Amino acid sequence: EKASSEVSTADTEAEYTTIMLRHIPNRVRKEGLRAFLDDRGFSSTYDIVVLPCDAKTKRNRGYGFVNFVQHQDFLRAMRELGGLQVDAKQSKKITQVSVADEQLGSKRCVGLQ
Repeated sequence: EKASSEVSTADTEAEYTTIMLRHIPNRVRKEGLRAFLDDRGFSSTYDIVVLPCDAKTKRNRGYGFVNFVQHQDFLRAMRELGGLQVDAKQSKKITQVSVADEQLGSKRCVGLQ
């Protein structure tokens, strides 16, 4: 698991499509994460957004996964989504993006959308 949003040679050569996005304010819901992506020009480029939530608090756990349809959009997300604030009104947290250990791919994760 990488700790930065640097895109390595191995990342560009492999056909990765899923990122892990960290430091998401825990009050952000899946719709808010989708709006964050769409506002940055990623609308229609992803097919799965997973935002794990705590069963007790109903808040997200501070990280999420986004699967992009095309590898090129994954690469752009790796370059552009780190170092940002998902919701500056709620938190000063700065996003960190990495290659997800588990690649979601829509064929492997039917029902997670």
